[in-house]
Amino acid sequence: GLDSGKVLRVVGMAATMRLSDRGPDDAVNRRISLLVLNKQAEQAILHENAESQNEPVSALEKPEVAPQVSVPTMPSAEPR
Repeated sequence: GLDSGKVLRVVGMAATMRLSDRGPDDAVNRRISLLVLNKQAEQAILHENAESQNEPVSALEKPEVAPQVSVPTMPSAEPR
């Protein structure tokens, strides 16, 4: 087997990057690509992953409340 520390990312793309229009389950679309990275490329991907982490909802700032705006009213139409 492969040391788990050597695997940086696993992505399935049969549904989005098809080689054949016969569907994601077609054998030609069920494939893997192995990319061997140098340390610089590895660090760039790790940095990208760190920037894309979602913040927990509790950590998000509350939006500022918009000030109340008075809306002018139209005079009612009276029959003549």
